[in-house]
Amino acid sequence: MRIYEYLIRGREIPDERLARYLSIYSGKNAFLDFELGRVMDALESRGFRENTILIFASDNGDFAGEHHLIVKTGCLLDSMVRMPLVLSWPGGGVPQGRRENALVSHVDLAPTLLSMAQLPPLPSAQGRLLPLNASVSRRAYVYAEYGNGDPYYDWSEARQVGPASRPGEYALRTRLELEHLARRERAGHLRMIRTHTHKLIADSNGDVEFYDLAADPGELTNVHGESRYAREEQRLIALLNQPLR
Repeated sequence: MRIYEYLIRGREIPDERLARYLSIYSGKNAFLDFELGRVMDALESRGFRENTILIFASDNGDFAGEHHLIVKTGCLLDSMVRMPLVLSWPGGGVPQGRRENALVSHVDLAPTLLSMAQLPPLPSAQGRLLPLNASVSRRAYVYAEYGNGDPYYDWSEARQVGPASRPGEYALRTRLELEHLARRERAGHLRMIRTHTHKLIADSNGDVEFYDLAADPGELTNVHGESRYAREEQRLIALLNQPLR
């Protein structure tokens, strides 16, 4: 994130530009909402709405001004990994108008859809059924990861490209910039485990981040190594390193 902030000159972005960015971001959300409404109206008018499963989700988040940054980069803060997930199926018994606070993952979509369609489960899957009713068990934690394990993208490479000519620019105009973006996105291997109250992020270069989400929902203070969190941090490290089942 420090390299990304350097490249886009994040801390130099004027508040006025962040406000403008958020207004455009909000406008795009409103546009998507309107267009989704058109799809739902078309299904309704043709008699398909009751028996159509609708899922609205995303592949990643956007800083949207958090940490004085915009767009995205390879990090596992909630800005990037906490995404929308809305599911609707009026004819299938999915509760309407209910907000669920459970921890869920993208890998839960496939087994859930197969179950809803009354199809056999996958022979091997890490996902579980989404908690659409009280009888479905809730996750105690979720995982995320990023990077391809390639060589690290370090400051010497970042300085070859240099900071943007204007604060907030996401430089993708030249072949060199595109090549550097590809290397940055594939470098190293970040892993995360998150509960409702704490988050651990471990980088394969040895860096560790630990956040008390109850006290610090904005993930502004890394409390890794502080004695008062030692037990919970060790518990999450053990869970993160256990083999997936």
